[in-house]
Order: sequence, then structure tokens, then C-alpha cells
Amino acid sequence: PGPGGVPYPSIRLKSLRDGFEDYEYLWLLRELVEKAKTGASPGTALDDAEDLLKIDEIIKDNGTYETGNDKYFAFREKVATSIVAMKKLLEQK
Repeated sequence: PGPGGVPYPSIRLKSLRDGFEDYEYLWLLRELVEKAKTGASPGTALDDAEDLLKIDEIIKDNGTYETGNDKYFAFREKVATSIVAMKKLLEQK
């Protein structure tokens, strides 16, 4: 810890924060997909969101996963875009 017990910023602390944010993004996307399934007409946004929730792009199985930061950042961007698209889809109901 730094002065006054406040932690110093570190790569580990930033990565932990990013992991929490990724979890929240995926949780939100899953909730939006579940809401959309109950009343929205199926479409590209819903299909794309369901595909993203499989996480196949970055995690293949327990021992096989992407190691490059760029792919994770690109995946995070796709999830954010999908969240916006799902919100628009739900507004059209």
C-alpha cells in the first residue's frame, strides 16, 4: 500500500479491475439477451450477442485461450457494441 493505505496503481491491480469490468459487461449482455428472448423479434443483434456469450473467440477450452491483449480488447469492444445494439432492440419493443 501507498501513503494512507491507498494502493499504488499496478499492472496486477489494473488487470483485476479490467477482469471485473469484463465480467460485468458479460453479465449485462446476458441479462439483455434474456429480456430480448421474451419479447423482441429475433434478429442479427440477438444472434450476435448470443454468439459473444459463448466466448469461443478468446477461450477455446480449459487449457486453450488467447494470450494477446489485442484480441481481448477487440472482444471487449464487440461486447460493448452488442450491449448498445441490444438496448436499441429492446427499446423497439
